[in-house]
Amino acid sequence: MHMTPEHVLARLIGFDLALKLSAEFGGMDHFDIPRAAGALRMVRNRDIAEKFIKGKTLRQLALEYLMTERAIQKILAEYGTSQTDRQAVLF
Repeated sequence: MHMTPEHVLARLIGFDLALKLSAEFGGMDHFDIPRAAGALRMVRNRDIAEKFIKGKTLRQLALEYLMTERAIQKILAEYGTSQTDRQAVLF
């Protein structure tokens, strides 16, 4: 079934926008919109590495991102971020 002006999405965002979304995701009145969780995680992890290099501690980052210090350490290891990188910013 195709998008109609009575569809709940059309009523929420307008029929023209609902048609555009529908066309982008298969042309039907029911479709799944990707969440981009992987991309958002990459942005978060990059931000964590940058904040660590600029001086935030593991504890501060863990509290800010509601994660464990061990999870923060894993992210920093994936980015190759070390204490040496952090010290280079000081000089």
